[in-house]
Amino acid sequence: MQPVPISMLTSDTPDEPDTSKGWSLRDPVFAKGMWCYDTPGTVNDQQVLNLFTLDELIHVLPRRLLRPRTALVPVGYSLVIGGVARVDVVESEKDSSVLLTTFVSDDLPLNCMRTAEVDTFLKENLGSKALVVPCGVERLSQWPQMESRDFRLKGKRRSADNMGHIWDGGVADIVLSSIGWVMLTGTCRYVLIRSYTPSGKGLATRSPMIPYAAEQRGKRIPGTRFYKVKPVEFPVNVRRVWARKRRWVSRKHDN
Repeated sequence: MQPVPISMLTSDTPDEPDTSKGWSLRDPVFAKGMWCYDTPGTVNDQQVLNLFTLDELIHVLPRRLLRPRTALVPVGYSLVIGGVARVDVVESEKDSSVLLTTFVSDDLPLNCMRTAEVDTFLKENLGSKALVVPCGVERLSQWPQMESRDFRLKGKRRSADNMGHIWDGGVADIVLSSIGWVMLTGTCRYVLIRSYTPSGKGLATRSPMIPYAAEQRGKRIPGTRFYKVKPVEFPVNVRRVWARKRRWVSRKHDN
């Protein structure tokens, strides 16, 4: 995730250009906000980054703001993330479908298909440009087997806000090691999920980091199980504020 300068969020008409550096702990946007911390250099045996070549890392590590991509996945279907991860919907109450919202690099393609077809699909496409990573058929001799872990999750009921809008909150984030995560949203009482990564590394669940991300999805794409991706919106029109600041600085220099 790329941080937005606090001054951009809290100032509409600046009196002077922002020359400060760093964050202000007194700023209400910082004090009341929710933040996550990156830990570069931390090494553990659940990471998959050391499996990738440099060319593969370029595709796996996000270089732009993460955009949540959402799919409606029924029981007996799987969400395949490039050639590096997979999430199966094994079972749910009354065979209800669930929403899977994926937070991974935009370079990694998403495919949704019947679970029974996944092995054949991977056998035919792993190492090809269709799945992006791993890069090249020659890499398959060194590529570890995909191993799984099961998670039985309890669904959440819908809740209404003061305006009467019904919100579907996420059930849990399914963490896929250093690749990213998938948030599950559903109102059924239970869902059995089977998740895969290379060698089964880094598979875990946690409370949703962005619980209402699925609510930001666009319209359903005809003929697919995916929804259109909406542009990420900030609390204010940041581009407009940036443009206003540039004009202000330009006029000052001209004078």
